[in-house]
Amino acid sequence: MQKRIFTIVSVLVMTSLVSGCTWFSPKPTREPMAMLQAGATNFAAKMSSEYQMKLDATLLGKDAEGKAQNLTVKLSANGDVSSDLAALALNSKIKGIMSVNQDKYSLDTELRTNKQAVYAIINGLTGPAAEIPKEYVAKALGKWWKIPLPEALVKPYLDQLSLPQPIAAGAPTAEIDKGSSAVQRIKSAENMFKNVSGYIKNVTYDGSDTIGGLNSYRYVAELDTDKLRDFMIQYNKDKGSEPTAEELAKLDDFLTHFVSRVTLWVSVDGEILDRISLVLKMNKVLSEDGKSSGRGDINLDVSYMNFGKAVTTVEPTGASEFDLFSMLGGLTGASLGADGSGEIVSDTPVVPPITKVVEPVKK
Repeated sequence: MQKRIFTIVSVLVMTSLVSGCTWFSPKPTREPMAMLQAGATNFAAKMSSEYQMKLDATLLGKDAEGKAQNLTVKLSANGDVSSDLAALALNSKIKGIMSVNQDKYSLDTELRTNKQAVYAIINGLTGPAAEIPKEYVAKALGKWWKIPLPEALVKPYLDQLSLPQPIAAGAPTAEIDKGSSAVQRIKSAENMFKNVSGYIKNVTYDGSDTIGGLNSYRYVAELDTDKLRDFMIQYNKDKGSEPTAEELAKLDDFLTHFVSRVTLWVSVDGEILDRISLVLKMNKVLSEDGKSSGRGDINLDVSYMNFGKAVTTVEPTGASEFDLFSMLGGLTGASLGADGSGEIVSDTPVVPPITKVVEPVKK
């Protein structure tokens, strides 16, 4: 009997280890939103980490004549990142496969980025010969390219990137007064969290898992479609586009058939946001003219680990310069703001108008 009990316990322990489930983790002592806010702030304070990302997307549709228009994407990336303003760095290895109807594409690349440039090497690239001629692939493959980043493009983003610095427990008030840079940075992270968290609802604690070696609380939520609706309408109004009754009906129909699931993990030790998973299901999508329809699934999963590790970008030797921005017309004073502030002037909306929430793939 004792041997049987021992065997059962052993199986349960091994199962928990293999599955990554942390059955014996302590329960959170704070409300879900308070824990997530702490996780987001502490994540920003760490400045650097390794990461892994997976993206799967499927858009299945038909055009006005009933012909299939399908798109599938599978993308994976891993590397490390540092958001230290003194030494920004992002290193990524990216692999992806995409299918557009009968055509298939693949990409295998590596990126290294600092404040001055993006370095890229293409290790593999395939696709229809008519769209990706072999002679061009042969010239680009296996060679490092350097894409300079204009200061006027990078500076406005760096100016807004105020990440919080850790404050030691029991630090004197003078060190964390309202005017200190540390408090201002933490306030910036808190404001960012409030803006983002306003679009999720029904946040609940859902157990625990091991993420990157850290026992982590798991929280589930869903996107607030009412808030998304308000945002999309207001965004278009700010752009001078007042939605018509027909457009609003189409938006409401889309959101009625829209399903989402957001999962977030916060480490037990240190309370750091260390994984985010987003699942979107669009069960009814119409094109702008209403003549074609489709549906889609998007799954995004990002994990972070080894927080606080030293991250640097090693500039490859002999990289050939490729001036992408000059090829696109250049970033002049007119496009960056006459006062030289670096603000990019563009009429292109960041979020598509509500009449173009999602359109079926057109080939």
